[in-house]
Amino acid sequence: MGNCKMQNANCKLQIEEPNAWGNLLHGSLGSFGSILSNLQFAILFSTLLTGNASLVSAAVLQDGVEAPLVGRKEPFCGAVGTGRFQVSMAATPKSLQAGDPILLTIRIEAVGAWSKPPERPDLVNKPEYRRFRERFRIDNGQERPFPAEGKWEFDFRLRPKTEQVKEIPSLVILYFRPGFMPPEKGYMATTAPAIPVQVMSRARVQLSEIQGQAKLNRAPDYLYQIITGPDVLRRDKSFVLPSAWLLCFLAPAPPALSVGWYLAWRRRNPTQARMSHLRKSRAGRQALLALKTNGAMGESKDEACGVAKVLAGYLQERLDLNAVQPTPADILSHLTNKGVSSNLADRTAGVFRACDLVRFSPSRQQEISSNELCAEAAQLILALESKP
Repeated sequence: MGNCKMQNANCKLQIEEPNAWGNLLHGSLGSFGSILSNLQFAILFSTLLTGNASLVSAAVLQDGVEAPLVGRKEPFCGAVGTGRFQVSMAATPKSLQAGDPILLTIRIEAVGAWSKPPERPDLVNKPEYRRFRERFRIDNGQERPFPAEGKWEFDFRLRPKTEQVKEIPSLVILYFRPGFMPPEKGYMATTAPAIPVQVMSRARVQLSEIQGQAKLNRAPDYLYQIITGPDVLRRDKSFVLPSAWLLCFLAPAPPALSVGWYLAWRRRNPTQARMSHLRKSRAGRQALLALKTNGAMGESKDEACGVAKVLAGYLQERLDLNAVQPTPADILSHLTNKGVSSNLADRTAGVFRACDLVRFSPSRQQEISSNELCAEAAQLILALESKP
């Protein structure tokens, strides 16, 4: 029994020792595997940032990223890209006289992928470029875009305002790089250093240096003579009246001009009576023309409705009818009050009754055609136009 226990103990020892070394070896291998996986992830991430940056940039640019309006910083030039933009300036000449122009060229270059090109820096209006306006008079020049090379050049013509101008100020522009959170963090700045210039005062031109100088004209001698005695009141030339035919020609001119002006004024400013007459005559012409075109409608009910509408509009213009949709009784009463003869008033009211009959009765019970209604309405309008 004792031997069995010893053998069991030995067996137990032999089993436990290999398990402890196995756990230690397994733990070491696990740590090494995690380190190796982290190293592989770091290499992959670095490859994405460096070797495959163009692919990431292309993917970002294909989304059509716009520069955000919220939080926009100035002076923003409109350029958008995942790469960088660099700005530089060149000026010629750098030594000049006051009033002479300087040709300033601003070059913006993209380093990396870009989706939107830069715009011309607004030196004339943006408050951030106030120092340029304080020192120079600015005119925009040519633009030379080279999108295939990622370069854009903008020319400006600067004229120094004073002789105290010592340099062209440094230029700062902002562009937008997508991919930052929040998006307004993507506004990046690039600066072009100032350019020293020398502005000299213009040399004064002496009078003797002017070529082609004209000689001064001398006044006649008689202007320098002093006249005394009776000759002071002498009149060399007497006033002569114009000839008789010229007076006869000019005499009727003022009255003719006055009469012509009055007639033109009367035509452009007619009296109330003339305006009323013109308005009524125009209403009659328009109503007759509308009745001629009313026959183009397809159904008799539509034509009857058109006749009633044209005739009611004519009465509103011609005889000041106030009702929007007058009944035959309203028409008869209004025309009688306006002094229209009873026969003519009854005929007008009858036309409106016939129109209502055509509009609201079945087709088989209609006893009057739309052509007869148009003809009767036209005769009524001509009869009313003949009345004063």
